[in-house]
Amino acid sequence: MVKLSHQSLNDLKVGARIEQGEQKEDALDFTLWKKAKPGEISWDSPFGEGRPGWHIECSVMAYHELGATIDIHAGGSDLQFPHHENEIAQSEAHNHAPFATYWMHNGFINIDNEKMSKSLGNFVLVHDIIKQIDPDVLRFFMISVHYRSPINYNMELVEAAKSGLERIRNSYEAIVEREAIATDVIEQSEYSEAIDKVLEQFETVMNDDFNTANAITAWYDLAKLANKYVLENTTSSTVLNRFKEVYQIFSDVLGVPLKGKESDVLLDADIEALIERA
Repeated sequence: MVKLSHQSLNDLKVGARIEQGEQKEDALDFTLWKKAKPGEISWDSPFGEGRPGWHIECSVMAYHELGATIDIHAGGSDLQFPHHENEIAQSEAHNHAPFATYWMHNGFINIDNEKMSKSLGNFVLVHDIIKQIDPDVLRFFMISVHYRSPINYNMELVEAAKSGLERIRNSYEAIVEREAIATDVIEQSEYSEAIDKVLEQFETVMNDDFNTANAITAWYDLAKLANKYVLENTTSSTVLNRFKEVYQIFSDVLGVPLKGKESDVLLDADIEALIERA
């Protein structure tokens, strides 16, 4: 049984995803070093002129930059087998250590319910999208779906995400405004307990395979609770400050600012340079 895709070795068929070859000792063997073809870039090795196979390239780069064990290894779900399985096999054989502590395989992006691909002519790049859509809204939209699941990109869903983010920001702003006029420090235990319960809910779902979709649900629950508190015209600075603290935790963890950027804010020069190169 292979580690990530949980496929049975007995079920893998030669000629499907498994290359045939007379020089293989086992049909499941994969290429570590490819013999150089005429005119191809190559290097000397004990095995002759050649170049590394695709799988070994990634293992070598990972080891060189990150050491024997990677904390988090991510990639598209299509790379789970055979690429990541092969990375594990060769890295752990060489390093005698686990290759990665956590694996995160993301789902694919669909455009209006069609797979995004250049061949279909529906291929879009982030630096083009953010010319029309606030990057914060785009991020909020992307994390509204669990990373392992496919996500369908269309303007109707993006607008829904924009409205959701606005609700959260408006509720936070109401808390900030109310805190500015708060005068007492009474402890309203029912609200403090409710806030902590939402925080516990948030932490639980984030610890459950990085479930950002359910984490956003917790954020909506916090906003609903905040709106209720503001409507009661209560002014406990203790409770209001606790609301602000938890809002900030959610914002920091999910990477979504509590306040929108001004439209004329200039990007850092380094970021602009990266966008131009993309």
